[in-house]
Amino acid sequence: MLGRIPVEKLRLLYILKDTYNLYLLSNTNSIHWNTFSKKSFDYRGLNADDFFKGIYLSYKLHTAKPDSAIFHKAVEDAGIDVRETLFIDDSFANCMTARSLGMSVLHYKPGDNLESCILKELEQKEMI
Repeated sequence: MLGRIPVEKLRLLYILKDTYNLYLLSNTNSIHWNTFSKKSFDYRGLNADDFFKGIYLSYKLHTAKPDSAIFHKAVEDAGIDVRETLFIDDSFANCMTARSLGMSVLHYKPGDNLESCILKELEQKEMI
């Protein structure tokens, strides 16, 4: 559930957004998104739209992760190349779907240092 995002993760998004095209793909409903997204992404006066080039929400796309349809819709709309995409999620099933579509994946385990996990993955993929 989308709740308060730790400031260190918001800081990481803030840093990454100037170098990478960031997209959000989330399973949520309109009530939840409208209630929590503004306060969840509040950092330096920014909001969710300021961090991401595109935001793809399950309730708007009428499908949800791990169904491959939601990935196809987001990829097509964003015009991204899956071979140049790093998908990060805490759900193994979601990561497996992304991998099956040709994306690199980072299965994030809550509690791990997200910044070091991302940097390691980007270095391995020579994306930095």
